[in-house]
Amino acid sequence: MRALVLAFLCSAVAVAHADEPPLPRLQLDDRGDHVLVIARGATIVDPAAVTVDRERLEWVIAGGPREARRSYEDRTIRRVEVRGAEPRRLSIKLRADRKQVGSFATAVVARQVGDDIHVIIPRRPTAPPPAVAATTVATAAPTAPPIATATAAPIAAPTATAATTTATTATTAAPPAEVAAPIATAPTALALPRPVGGAAGAGARWPWLLGGLALVGGGLYALVRRRRVAAPAHGQLEILDSRAIGPKARVVWLGAGRRELVVAISPTQVRLLGQWSRPEAAVPTATALPATTDDGPRMASGSSRLRAVPGPAASPAVSGILRLRERTSPLADDIATDDVDADEQWARDILAATGGRR
Repeated sequence: MRALVLAFLCSAVAVAHADEPPLPRLQLDDRGDHVLVIARGATIVDPAAVTVDRERLEWVIAGGPREARRSYEDRTIRRVEVRGAEPRRLSIKLRADRKQVGSFATAVVARQVGDDIHVIIPRRPTAPPPAVAATTVATAAPTAPPIATATAAPIAAPTATAATTTATTATTAAPPAEVAAPIATAPTALALPRPVGGAAGAGARWPWLLGGLALVGGGLYALVRRRRVAAPAHGQLEILDSRAIGPKARVVWLGAGRRELVVAISPTQVRLLGQWSRPEAAVPTATALPATTDDGPRMASGSSRLRAVPGPAASPAVSGILRLRERTSPLADDIATDDVDADEQWARDILAATGGRR
């Protein structure tokens, strides 16, 4: 009877163990201020020989699965995996930058518990002492001796005296301020100078650019205005003076380009009395000519041929025109002709210039 009862109990225990799911090869337990990572069925070669590979902490292991990988939604650990060929490695990827991974490496504790590997990772690791930090930064891949020394310090701390504990706490508490300061200020020092320097340089160049454009515009405006004022009105027909001689005859003093003309206009013809080149300095006027002592016009040679002009021509302006005609040389055949068509064309031009007045 007892044998039957024992057989029944053994079978029940076997069935109960068969119903339980197998434990995972990789497991993560949240312990509040730290995280426990368990790798079952594996043996760690050297618990103190931890290497840092970017955001990963790795140990060389023996035995266990060939490959295993699990990802977690933990605020400290992103992924745990067994990877690589011989020698294989237990790799723990952290949610931290490369500078903080070195602090985790000095505070992590790995040990062999039976057939399992237990790795304890704190949530907020304390920064390593200055000497250890300098060694970690100087070497590309930390070697086993520095890690062994850094790992042994936290384990030996509980057995030290109160004074040693206080000194160690002060030493480990002071460096975080020194390490955290460069991390907080470095991005600001690298990011701020570029935009500030570019804005200052652009602001300093704008006044010079605007001033140069204003000077160029002012110079062009002054040059164009000066040319307009200084440009002579060549090619323009001007009526300098006009006097009526009789009821239907008129003497007109004209300026055409660089020459001046004196013409006589009658109802039937237009005759050229004289022409000369216009002075460059100023246009001659009737008032610039010397006046005679008597009322009638008189030539410089003493000739009195102009005394036959009727009374209306005795004005100072007309007398000056006649004096200019007397001073000019005789007309050439190609200038003074009896061509009726040419005379009519002259009459039309002069009438158009005078607005149709006679």
